[in-house]
Amino acid sequence: MAAHDADTRRLTDFAGAVVLLLLQGACWRAAMFLTHGAGPVLRYGGFALLMLTLAVVVARIVRTRPAAWFALGGLALQLALGGLALLR
Repeated sequence: MAAHDADTRRLTDFAGAVVLLLLQGACWRAAMFLTHGAGPVLRYGGFALLMLTLAVVVARIVRTRPAAWFALGGLALQLALGGLALLR
């Protein structure tokens, strides 16, 4: 039964990471839309942050390590970057 629990945990982590990455991408696009492309920091920095988060999450999933926490951290950073761009 332990293998089944590990597989379920891994699938849940993968699904959570995918959802958080999709939310991060949506937040970046929403910030770009609301600020009319507020400059290179949001445009390129936000995209770079999304790609970096994606690379780390994929590497963690391949090594069968928890990845959703990194996706959550990337989402939080993306929200902060978008919030700063909206405040300008």
